[in-house]
Amino acid sequence: MRARIVLIVTTCIIASCNIVVPVRVTIAQASAGGRPPVALAEPGSRVARVAPPTSSAAPAPRSLRVARVATPIRIDGRLDDPAWLEAVPQRDFKQIEPRQGSEARFDTEVRLAQDDRFLYVAMRAFDSAGRDSLRARDLKRDFYWGRSDSMGLTIDGVGDRRSILAFGVSAFGAQWDAQVTDGGLIDNDWDGVWQARTSTDSAGWTAEFALPWSTLRYTDGGGDWRINFTRESPRIGETTAWSEYPRNFGPFRMEYAAITEGIRPPSATSPVIVRPYVVAAQRMVGARDDRTSAGGEVKWQPNASAVIDLTVNTDFAAADVDRQVVNLTRFNAFFPERRPFFLEHRGLFTVGAPERILPFFTRSVGLTENGSPLPVDGGVRAVYHGAEWSGAALAIRQGEAGTTPSATLGVVRAQRTFGRRLRIGALAVERWSDATSATPGAAGATLAIDAFARPSAAVTLSAMASRAEGGSAGGDGFAWWGEAARSSRGVEAVTAIEYVGKNYTPVAGFVARGDLVRNASRVTLDWRPRWRPAAIRGFRPSLSENVSWRASDRRFQEAQVTARLFGADFMDRGRAFLDVIGEWQALDRPFAVVPGVTVAPGDYSGARVSAEYQSSYARALAVSVNGVAGRYFDGQLRSATTRLSWAPRPHVTVDAAHTMAAFDGVGGREGRYVTHLLAPEVRLAATPRLQLALFYQHNTAVRQGALNARFVWEYAPLSTVAIVYNSRAALPDRSGGLVPAAARDGQLVMKLSWTRLP
Repeated sequence: MRARIVLIVTTCIIASCNIVVPVRVTIAQASAGGRPPVALAEPGSRVARVAPPTSSAAPAPRSLRVARVATPIRIDGRLDDPAWLEAVPQRDFKQIEPRQGSEARFDTEVRLAQDDRFLYVAMRAFDSAGRDSLRARDLKRDFYWGRSDSMGLTIDGVGDRRSILAFGVSAFGAQWDAQVTDGGLIDNDWDGVWQARTSTDSAGWTAEFALPWSTLRYTDGGGDWRINFTRESPRIGETTAWSEYPRNFGPFRMEYAAITEGIRPPSATSPVIVRPYVVAAQRMVGARDDRTSAGGEVKWQPNASAVIDLTVNTDFAAADVDRQVVNLTRFNAFFPERRPFFLEHRGLFTVGAPERILPFFTRSVGLTENGSPLPVDGGVRAVYHGAEWSGAALAIRQGEAGTTPSATLGVVRAQRTFGRRLRIGALAVERWSDATSATPGAAGATLAIDAFARPSAAVTLSAMASRAEGGSAGGDGFAWWGEAARSSRGVEAVTAIEYVGKNYTPVAGFVARGDLVRNASRVTLDWRPRWRPAAIRGFRPSLSENVSWRASDRRFQEAQVTARLFGADFMDRGRAFLDVIGEWQALDRPFAVVPGVTVAPGDYSGARVSAEYQSSYARALAVSVNGVAGRYFDGQLRSATTRLSWAPRPHVTVDAAHTMAAFDGVGGREGRYVTHLLAPEVRLAATPRLQLALFYQHNTAVRQGALNARFVWEYAPLSTVAIVYNSRAALPDRSGGLVPAAARDGQLVMKLSWTRLP
């Protein structure tokens, strides 16, 4: 009997009134004299606090003097440079978590200064427990924000409140940076050129930043900027900000940031960054294949709003490897981009539903479908960010490898902002594949238009429509997607609908599943009753639905309803939840779950239970356990994922993840079939710029083991020595037979890069 499901989710959302309080920042000329440094505020000292307002009246604007210095500030994390004397410290940080608007438990101070090359930032974090209380799990760049004692800032130099740069540093000197669009699309794989140093003492820790004007994004002539500062204290589970923002919006909503006055960055000097590199590779296992190659990248910034990148003989030997997953759904698994050149400006090129429908996805260039590298002969990219218009163009030449022909790719992107509440954009992608002795040449194109609107502070609307021509499906195809979301202090609600035509195959994109109509909705409560236990930050029950039909004939495909009966966030940033999942499936063709387990066509239904507990990552040993049990198609599924993370100090981190999936009677198979995915990782760091990482993946489902070992030394900003060893080997089958030599592969790569900065 065919399952037919009609699910109506009705939500009643109570809107709260949020007051935007601009904070004004003024510029002051500082003396370049050499007076001896004055002492900072006494450790743990408090400044007068003002209770949160009880009426809608905005408090008087705050002010911050941004000192202009005549001599460069030495960046060492100590704040003993005389230039900091005239920079007035700002305090009075407010809690975002756990108690919105309350005073912070410990003071934080901020100072700003500038010269013709840098915008300088000094931040001082007081903590009565001193350096012994500081937490950090590792020293890698772009560390997991919120798991380490860290401080950072967000900057909007364009003035559109949409194009944001974020910079942060942990107490032990690891750097974090990101490009953020529209307050929510976060690209933290971007690595800008900037410096940061920290120091710790018995009263807390200190950070100094030097942000080059060439890295920052701003309009010519300066003007009013928006800026905010945040601090994370995982030991006490506290997030604070200098200019308070609603916790349900996050730190990248710049309408809640401070307003600066008088910042005058220097006129653009058209800096050129040159980064040549040499790569030597040797195949250690299997057929010998030694090679040496050279290439490089050039970055030219004709003005503060534009940048042009050129790459020749592009090599990604030092890029991180993909993390394998156990995919038990009928959708294609999504693997994120990890190659540095394609990570830059990713937000501007991203159009569509994240991880579901992407008319353009950079992993379609220079990689096969299984992630193996293809040669990239070269490419050029031009990007412009303005207050109203933004645009980008990309051209890439991909070389021939094996049966994969060489190809040329061109991408053009443009978007226009109307006020601060509406953005409309367009994307065009063209791909030309060359002819080979076995295949003729081919060409295809993908077009897309998209829109983003914020009709109110709490509501966002997103939409995309795309057409693909000349794809692998043998015809033209169409796809569209729309999403509406509302986030208030107590309720989060989102609903989305997508359509993917049968013939929609973008020439350089990603589709999680074709020939599909899908609706998904979710409502989550952020419930913080006064009677909750002291260890619990809040309860987060939720209800979600997910229903899919086949686009070509509207036949029902699958549906899932998930009720989170219990969800809790703890004060120490751990969490726990209990879900009950109802699922209905209609298979028209056999479905291979994993190799060796195939489900026959038919209608299936059942229920499962999922539970998870995650401890606090502020402790040296952190544990996460997730378990699923219940009906799965025509059998039973038992799965468990366990993650252990041990970080006795930031310089040593040992992680291990294990996923076990046991299928009982699934696919008519007698007995139990079990798969394991084991992934241990060890990271050793002498400093944030000298690290060794070892990562192994043991996957019994595909009978493969993979090792990645990387030594990286950043001896100067963006100049590195990288030694990488990658190996793959087929695992013995269940009979324990030997693995043939042809099933093993290993390669050692050394890459030396040098970056000439302006």
